[in-house]
Amino acid sequence: MNCYMGIDLGTSGVKVIILSETGKMLGEGSCENSLVTPADGWAEQDPEMWWQNTRTAIKKAVLHLGPSDKVCSIGLSAQMLGAVFLNKNGTSIRPSLIWCDQRSSVERDDFENNYGLDYILKQTGNFPLTGYWLPKLEWLRKNEKENFDKIAAMVFPKDYIRLRLTGELAGEVSDGGGSALFDVEHRTWAWELIDKMAYPRSWFTKVAESDEVTGTVLKSAAEDLGIPAGIPVVGGGGDQLAGGIGNGIVEEGTVSSTIGTSGVVFACTDSLKIDYDKRGLHCF
Repeated sequence: MNCYMGIDLGTSGVKVIILSETGKMLGEGSCENSLVTPADGWAEQDPEMWWQNTRTAIKKAVLHLGPSDKVCSIGLSAQMLGAVFLNKNGTSIRPSLIWCDQRSSVERDDFENNYGLDYILKQTGNFPLTGYWLPKLEWLRKNEKENFDKIAAMVFPKDYIRLRLTGELAGEVSDGGGSALFDVEHRTWAWELIDKMAYPRSWFTKVAESDEVTGTVLKSAAEDLGIPAGIPVVGGGGDQLAGGIGNGIVEEGTVSSTIGTSGVVFACTDSLKIDYDKRGLHCF
């Protein structure tokens, strides 16, 4: 029987499910993540921990499969906004600054003061929060120049798992909006802004749609995890966005509220909505 694996990298843990073509649960596994807070308002996680916990959760899930059950594709979701800084070998340079890390508040305010809200909104559709990539990059440039200079690529949390599964560097559009460096309306990186900030364009990976195949599972990963080599891994999505679709929030007029490690009110819109009043609304 063909079946499908979903991997969700949350803040507090990794969860894996395997479903049949009719949606029946065939297997599941989970593993808890730890959170490091080196100072007030700081929040970090080790990408290597994410991968090791993902390995554990996948192995738990596949134990439930029958001899005729075959995983034929994988989808990814994860906590949003987090920045994973990779060197030229694809190795994480330092722990990830995750979505709730607040250390870059000065850099965020400086950016808005220097460039103005209208310019930021025109380029990206969203004004940046401290959790977004751009303020984090500026904090790193100012405070950890030696690490900043080592950056060869950046990915969101789920895309680090994609890299370990497939060897491919890729992102996708739903997470892109959480960078303050992505043009949400045109579904591509905000290259004018990236150039203005003097970030090398090579840092920014190809961006896929959520259902687009981004790579296939490496033989080495497949042998380790007990799944077939060569099966496709699709773009996936940020966890809140994937959860919104799962809750049926797929047309204007429907709204969901989720209270988890973060609290989110989620609605669907047919076109880009820009929050000029700075009320904390974001469009992905």
